[in-house]
Amino acid sequence: MKKIVLNLLFLLLPLSFIAVTSCKKDDKKTGTKDDKVLSEAIQEIVSDSTFQDIIELGMPVNKGLTPPDIENTYVASPFILKSSNISCDYEGKLFADYYVKFYDQDNDSLTIKLDYSNGGET
Repeated sequence: MKKIVLNLLFLLLPLSFIAVTSCKKDDKKTGTKDDKVLSEAIQEIVSDSTFQDIIELGMPVNKGLTPPDIENTYVASPFILKSSNISCDYEGKLFADYYVKFYDQDNDSLTIKLDYSNGGET
């Protein structure tokens, strides 16, 4: 038993070292000009006031400078209201599961197609 534990330890230590040393540091500098500026294409779509509302609601924002690939099918479950700027809404409200499928993403034109449904698959 002791020999098995020692063998596992000698196997896991190098693997742990490799995993820790191979992790990349996040190259983003907080507070840089790029973090605060939307791409021109996004500025044409979203007004400053809408953008500020989104930020105040705590939503993560990709500013259109390096869009992530989001093509996939997602489910929001549980689908719970976390924040709102509508007076009759209340935090914690539970909705039916929500399904959304993103496809045909085009980062040059900043477009993507989607299908969605609530309560059933897309």
